[in-house]
Amino acid sequence: MANEESIGSHRVLVDGDTVLTRYVGVPELVHLREIHQHFDRVLVEHGRLFIINDMSHSGVPPTEARRWIADWARTRRVSGIANFGASLPIRMLQSLVLNAARLVGSHPMGNIVNTAGEAEAFAWVAAQRRLLG
Repeated sequence: MANEESIGSHRVLVDGDTVLTRYVGVPELVHLREIHQHFDRVLVEHGRLFIINDMSHSGVPPTEARRWIADWARTRRVSGIANFGASLPIRMLQSLVLNAARLVGSHPMGNIVNTAGEAEAFAWVAAQRRLLG
């Protein structure tokens, strides 16, 4: 991975059109805003964005953070999201938030998957990238 940065207790690694975020603890709104600045920069630079989330040490984001994520996702064209390590409550919340953003959003969102681990997440992204050309 090309560029790695700490944002609060979280780690963000940017590699081309893909951003790997390792969430450690509760993702607070202030940190999510900074993480999403990386997402926005990748969208501008590459015209597409794949997000891989390591959620094996993540807590549940507060309501205002979930609302902000939904608003952000509603107006961005994300090519795909692969998650791994998320607990069932976090997977359910993320699915609700992102599917709501899909329904009312102005841009189509790519697929969202939960994989068994990091290698599978990167393999899924590579397959999606080939499909998009």
